[in-house]
Amino acid sequence: MDFKAMLAAIAAMNTQQLEEQRSAINGEIDGADEERSKALALEQRRADMARVAGGAGSVLGAGAAHEPEVRSLERVLGSTEYEEAFAEYLKSGNATECRALLTDLVTGGTVPIPTYVADRVEVAWEHSVIASRLRRVVSDGQMEFPFEVSATGAVVHKEGTAAPAEEELVLGKVLVTPETIKKWITISDTAMRLKGRAFLD
Repeated sequence: MDFKAMLAAIAAMNTQQLEEQRSAINGEIDGADEERSKALALEQRRADMARVAGGAGSVLGAGAAHEPEVRSLERVLGSTEYEEAFAEYLKSGNATECRALLTDLVTGGTVPIPTYVADRVEVAWEHSVIASRLRRVVSDGQMEFPFEVSATGAVVHKEGTAAPAEEELVLGKVLVTPETIKKWITISDTAMRLKGRAFLD
C-alpha cells in the first residue's frame, strides 16, 4: 500500500471515530435535556399542588351562574336541529317539531325556511341567467301602477307666438296582484329516507 492511500485510510478512520463520538455526546446531551424538562415539570406540578392546597385557585362550576344562551330567530333558523325538523315537516306536513324549536320567536303560525335553504335559493337566483335580467320588486300586497294610455303630440313653438295648448294626457292604472306559483314532482322512497341537509339539497 502506498503512503498516500495509507494516509487517506487513517483520515477516514479518524473521521468515522469523530462522528461516532459526536453522535454519542449529542445523545447524552439530548437525554440530559429530557431529564431536566421532566424534573422542571414535576417541580412545577408540586408547586401548583402546594398553592391549591393553600387555598389558591377557584372551584370549577362555582361562583356566578353562566348566563343562559340567548335564543334568536337567526340562531334557530341556522341550526342543524331546525334543518332536520324542517326536512321532516316537508315530508309529512306536520310542523309540530319546527314550532317547538321556534316557540315564541315567530307569530302568525308561519314556519320559516331554514337559513341554509334561503341561502341556496338566493345563490341560485343570483346565478340564473334569466332571473339576473329581471327587475325585482318586493311587496307584501297589491300594487297599483299608473301608465300612459294616450297623449297629444308635441308641436313646434315659434318664437314670439302664443304658447301651445297643454298636453292632453290620458292615464290608466294597472293593479298587480301577487299569486303563488307552485310545481311539484313525485319523490322516491330513497329520497324520502334522506335526513336533514341531504333531503333539503
